[in-house]
Amino acid sequence: MQRMSTNKITFHCFLRVLRGKRILLLLAILLCGCAPRFAPRPVSPGTLVYGYYPWWEAAAVPPASLGWQYLTHVSHAFVRPTPTGGLIEPRGFQPQPLVTAAHAHGVRALLCVGGAGDSAPRFSQIASNPPLRAAFARGLRAYAVSNNYDGLEIDWEYPRTRADATNFIALVQDLRATLGTNLLLALALNGSPYIGKWIDVRAVVPHADLIILMTYDYHGAWSEFSGHNAPLYPYPRADGCVSTGVAYWLQRGLPPEKALLGVPFFARAFNTPALGTPFTKCWSLAARAIPALLTNGFTRTWDAQAGVPFLSASNKSQIISYDDAVSLAAKAAFAQARGMAGVAIWQIAGDRVDARHRLLPLVHQRLTAPALLPSAAAR
Repeated sequence: MQRMSTNKITFHCFLRVLRGKRILLLLAILLCGCAPRFAPRPVSPGTLVYGYYPWWEAAAVPPASLGWQYLTHVSHAFVRPTPTGGLIEPRGFQPQPLVTAAHAHGVRALLCVGGAGDSAPRFSQIASNPPLRAAFARGLRAYAVSNNYDGLEIDWEYPRTRADATNFIALVQDLRATLGTNLLLALALNGSPYIGKWIDVRAVVPHADLIILMTYDYHGAWSEFSGHNAPLYPYPRADGCVSTGVAYWLQRGLPPEKALLGVPFFARAFNTPALGTPFTKCWSLAARAIPALLTNGFTRTWDAQAGVPFLSASNKSQIISYDDAVSLAAKAAFAQARGMAGVAIWQIAGDRVDARHRLLPLVHQRLTAPALLPSAAAR
């Protein structure tokens, strides 16, 4: 048999070594539980558009159909904690379609943990128990890494006691230590002093990359009188507003460059003929419902004092508080004027009409290419 030349032997040895290095690289990726990171789009200060995407919208608005060009971050809502520090993944919650679509467009994807409902007492229980808290942090990191998320958002609604306040600090510290520097940590905070008083800003914020201020839900079923959902400025009988909520957090030491202004792509309806009056029923509806109402018995009025519009039914049966192109542009300008990182939207499927985003492009444009604000007569 003819002997192989020295050059051929050397070449084949090189190939074996190269294949071995590839195998070692793949093994390293598997062992560390992470895939090579994608390259996020460059983002200028003050232009973040952080959109919540709830899992229950996937059938009507699949992840691939979202307006990714208008987003910098997406928060996948929600998985919920168990009392023993585990996670409840709702049936139908699918990480990969959203994460894959986000990364294909250079958008960071975060896993949102918590939400309204029974998550609050579970967070309290987990955060109060150091071993449980540490295990919870490790489990969250493992879930995020195995599904290729770029970080976590904690949406504890809400710490309400001194013990919760102390334990929230410990939870955030444990999460930061466990996540390291390669995964983002975002925190959702209420937009009012009543709830915000339980958050030690100076102890918590240094460990977080982003703070979402939920500057909406100022009026709802819990209110004594009907009112605006997310008024920009104070008005008579208001239970709070965006400007005072932001001022409260900034005065307490929240760095504006970490803060995102919460804006709603949803409306609040009351069965009463006017703002500031008693009601017996209150319900929410998505922003996508508003255009049809404008041509079916509802009249738009601009509240110049509050800086937001509302609809009133011609038969005086309803009043609906909502945000439109005018108020959202004003809120985007408000956030930038205060040096904030950008805006956070609940939720990005809410403005879709005829498979097209009505409001999301405007928010993005106002942040990235400021122009004259729409007039108050615009819809």
